[in-house]
Amino acid sequence: MKKLIIAFILTQIAISGLIAQPTADPNLDLNMVPPTVALNTNSIMEATVNNFGSRDIVANSLIVQITVGTNAEMIGLDPTSSSDWTLISSPTGTSNTWRLQNTSGVVTQFDPFPIPIRIIVKGVALGGPSLINGNIAYKVGPNALLGGAPSVSQGNTDATNDNPTTSLTVVTVLAVSLTDVTSTAADCSAKINWSTVKEDAGSTFDVEYSPDGVRFVKVGTVAGRSTAGSNYEFSYSQGNGRGFYRLKIGSINGGVSYSKVVNVTTRCNEKKVFIYPNPIQNLQDLHVNVTNFFGTVKGDLINAAGQIILTKKLVNGANLVKIANLAEGAYTFKVSDEAKEIQNFKIIVVK
Repeated sequence: MKKLIIAFILTQIAISGLIAQPTADPNLDLNMVPPTVALNTNSIMEATVNNFGSRDIVANSLIVQITVGTNAEMIGLDPTSSSDWTLISSPTGTSNTWRLQNTSGVVTQFDPFPIPIRIIVKGVALGGPSLINGNIAYKVGPNALLGGAPSVSQGNTDATNDNPTTSLTVVTVLAVSLTDVTSTAADCSAKINWSTVKEDAGSTFDVEYSPDGVRFVKVGTVAGRSTAGSNYEFSYSQGNGRGFYRLKIGSINGGVSYSKVVNVTTRCNEKKVFIYPNPIQNLQDLHVNVTNFFGTVKGDLINAAGQIILTKKLVNGANLVKIANLAEGAYTFKVSDEAKEIQNFKIIVVK
């Protein structure tokens, strides 16, 4: 009977070991920096390799393939490219595929700081966006990680992240000269400002938005004002979160160019309190401007001992709180509402 129990336990341990056997999960991401270039100029294609599995991937076991489109040509590895990856095939020309192997690099599990492969890509023909395709796979043949077993048995828990794409657009450079492009937040809206010092006659500025910095859509158009240059502003309600913006600049002869990408984070209906003057003197009014608070709003003035010595009902907008008969020193002004939002401010009372 004891032998049967021991055999059963050993069997269960063996089965659970098989079920819990760790696997690797190589992942490839592609990104063009920048995604739009002038004809016969360069961009950098970044290929970042991660491992989302539960075991390390050994060196000399992975192959990364990159294939460019008809408007681009890979011309070399950037000096900042990871030395862990070695080119094993790099034909010249457009529509070609380069292959790289991790000859000296172990791809550790959940590496938070992967070093990317960086390939210099030249825009050689107008047009786009033209797709650039990637693929990551295990090297054909035995893999040392599993003691000579076929490489496919090393495991790949998620094949959906093996074949990423990115794109490159090649454009004609226009005579429009941008001096600056900036973005700022105003509650739920992003404000995009730009300036020019010269423009083509009939220039237009399409403002393009992206939630991720990769896929852009047009959200508005602003007409050029002067061939001598001008200042521009455009607002777009993007809701809560981060947004990316660029300008697509067009001319009457059909030429197109793009600005740099800027980003901004907006917070809709953010509760704000602005208090002045501070320090403040006795018999002065404390100005309290309140925005987006809910329901009944009040302000409590609290001394250093934690005692509430003054309470004032507040409204969204401008409020005045009379400061009188207070000893010099530091106080806390607490603003709160029915939603239990609380903001505290240090107030200094002086003679």
